[in-house]
Parts: sequence; C-alpha cells; structure tokens
Amino acid sequence: MTSVAPMFATRAAALEDLTRFHQELGMTPSEAETWARQIAHRYGYEIDDTRPAMSTIGPSPIDRIKAAYSIEDLANRLTHMRWSGDRGRGPCPLHGGSNPSAFTVDIVRQKFTCFNCGQYGDVVDLYGAARERALI
Repeated sequence: MTSVAPMFATRAAALEDLTRFHQELGMTPSEAETWARQIAHRYGYEIDDTRPAMSTIGPSPIDRIKAAYSIEDLANRLTHMRWSGDRGRGPCPLHGGSNPSAFTVDIVRQKFTCFNCGQYGDVVDLYGAARERALI
C-alpha cells in the first residue's frame, strides 16, 4: 500500500485535521480516526504512524549551507578577492576567467555576479556551482 505520509507529515498532523473535521460533523475523535483509516484504505493508502515529523529531521541542506558559509568566506576560498567596503571583485572561479573585475560579491545582499559567464545568485548557488566544478 502507498503511504499518505507526504500529505500528512505525521500522524499528529493527520489527527489534528481529523479533530477539526469531527468537530464539524459531531464525531468523537476515535470515530473520526476510524473513519479516516477506512477512507484511506478504500483508496489504497494507509496512515503512516511511524514517520517522524518533518521538523524533527533537522535543517535542510540549504539551511546548513547558509549557516556554514558566508558568501565572503566562500568567495575568498574560491578565488583571490579584492575588497572595497562591502563589495569584492576578483577573477571568476566558475569559468576560470582571468579578468579581475568580472566576478563581484556583495556582502550586504549576500549575492554574487559574474559579468563574463553570467552566473549569479546567493551563497547556495555559488556553493552548488563550485561543487559542480569540483572546486570544493
């Protein structure tokens, strides 16, 4: 049988929705749960009681990258940057360019842009592009 877990991250979330529904219909919580299991079973699903809540799994990979790297540190790690205030310039590490002013990093906005190869984005995009090219 297919699990309904993607619809309801946990049994608690499903039961929370059922509680609201049973209050509208005048059912007891156990009647609502039995009814929901019967409906799910009829359509080939079962409520997954064992799946952990999404919030207990931990931070997403994107959140871990943003916490681990600042765009300034990552840019310095990838190429030689010259900093002036909160903006830096250097050769683009993503396409191997030698123009020292093509790759710019803005610390305040946490964004980068390369005017030669057209790459731009935030620290996650820079990290992904660097990993793709085996620079990290």
